[in-house]
Amino acid sequence: MVDDSDTERRIIGGMLRKIGFLNINEASDGKEALAMLHEKSYD
Repeated sequence: MVDDSDTERRIIGGMLRKIGFLNINEASDGKEALAMLHEKSYD
């Protein structure tokens, strides 16, 4: 998930885990997210 707010990422991450998503990657901005996309394949 991508959000510049640590608090929002923590809240959203918790909600996703609660409904069964266990493999969650976080990025604080688009640049970081794009770098992650180059390193790993996402569905």
